[in-house]
Amino acid sequence: MSTAVPALAPIDQTVPRSPTPHLDAARVIAPPLIEPALTAMTIILYIISLAYRNSLTETSNYIGPILLSVAVLSSAFVFVKRDINAIWTPMVWIRLAIATYFGIGAIVPFFINDDTSDMIRAFFNFYEHDVVKYNLVNSVFLLFFSVLGSITSLITRDSHQRSLSNIRIFEPSALSQEVFGALLIAIGFAANFLIIYPIQFGLIKGVVPQIAATLTQLPLVGYFLLINWTTRTRPKFTYLILGICAFDSIMGAIQFSKFQAIFPWVMAAIGYFHSRITWKNVLAFSFGIGSLYFAIGPIVAFGRADIAARHGVDYNAPLGERIASIRAYFAGGAAAREDDLQIGWARLSYVNSGSWAISQYDQGIPGNSWRYMAIVWVPRIIYPKKPIITDVSREFTYLVNGNYDSSTSPGLPAEAYWDFGWGGVFLCAAILNFIFSFWSIYSIWVLRHGSWHLFFVVLIGMKMGLRIDGAMVSDIIGPIGIAVMAHIALQMLNRYLPRRWRRNLEPSGTVGESPR
Repeated sequence: MSTAVPALAPIDQTVPRSPTPHLDAARVIAPPLIEPALTAMTIILYIISLAYRNSLTETSNYIGPILLSVAVLSSAFVFVKRDINAIWTPMVWIRLAIATYFGIGAIVPFFINDDTSDMIRAFFNFYEHDVVKYNLVNSVFLLFFSVLGSITSLITRDSHQRSLSNIRIFEPSALSQEVFGALLIAIGFAANFLIIYPIQFGLIKGVVPQIAATLTQLPLVGYFLLINWTTRTRPKFTYLILGICAFDSIMGAIQFSKFQAIFPWVMAAIGYFHSRITWKNVLAFSFGIGSLYFAIGPIVAFGRADIAARHGVDYNAPLGERIASIRAYFAGGAAAREDDLQIGWARLSYVNSGSWAISQYDQGIPGNSWRYMAIVWVPRIIYPKKPIITDVSREFTYLVNGNYDSSTSPGLPAEAYWDFGWGGVFLCAAILNFIFSFWSIYSIWVLRHGSWHLFFVVLIGMKMGLRIDGAMVSDIIGPIGIAVMAHIALQMLNRYLPRRWRRNLEPSGTVGESPR
């Protein structure tokens, strides 16, 4: 099969476009100068604040996160401007996550109401100089990450493009875009109805297998592929796919999962943007997703707390009990339990947990949260007594306040500082840069070749980019093994698909390309 790079999809002229749509993928994700420059300014501001601890401290805790947000959002904008396919890369999504958690989240404690502030500080009662140190750690991480990203781009540009053109890593998908998208939705829904829902709703006893949880994310790829296809060729069918998205989103809310409730709409919207993107639509989408987040966040938090209070945190509540908890929320139960808590804003802020982790290391009490890195890829069938990797987050909460029934993370930079100090921050930046740089190059090439059978691997990288608020071993290192196995399996399935099922691959096309 030909591996020549086909033309990219036409994009609405209202969005800035690169004059070189086939720019080397490594150059697409090279950080612009504004990112390290603004980040260095924030670091200087924080150092001065820590040195003098005067009125500048309060000011820096407002200005610094804003400068950090401008820095990372500028880079994300530049990446997408260079190549629309960059919207799927972890290099874009980690910057969106940094702006959310280390930008907006860092100033949340200073504008929320008293009830919410008391709730946040009940976890760890931080002071203004603690916030400065927390922001400094995040800014130093970003500076390392940005500089290393520029170096990686410089080293890998051109050379990787020549090497990839000579091997068959990226082949056009054997199935048509619409057939493959429908197949992914069918597999994902089968996993949900046969495994996930029966276990989570208490119909059968057991623990959700990791492979089943992974399969339930396949419909997200299907929504993107089908919405992209219907908007270009069968507009009337778009409403059918949106109806399926709505069902998936509602079931996610009933499972008390913000990710499952929100991401079907994110993927559907990006599928639409890939062929008909305008800034007006992007702003409308951003407002809609933001509104959904603030609407669904308190419901999910109340539902989890309500079920845990009555049955324990590990209880798989039946469907009826879950719906009853949601009805109780709207009937006034949230007001009775939460008073005037601004849960949506509170969940964006990791200042309390991050400040605690940093203060522990500074007091000579380092953490050990990376200890499972050597065994994270070992299958449980080979190592039956393998520890539960995600329990690190429960252990963290227990160390802070003695509660083992809740999982909390200080965020990746603060976690690395807790374990190893400033050396850990550099190591964290180096690991993430290495993984996300090559994963982003991979994602761009998948899109450019129309290899949507590999889109599930792209989605894993995109989700990893969002987990700057997670834990290194479980959220970054762990999924790599799944991604490698998925790539191999999907390539084999695509290459050895029965000939009678295969579509005519000449001429090949990319996602979002108009039919020829």
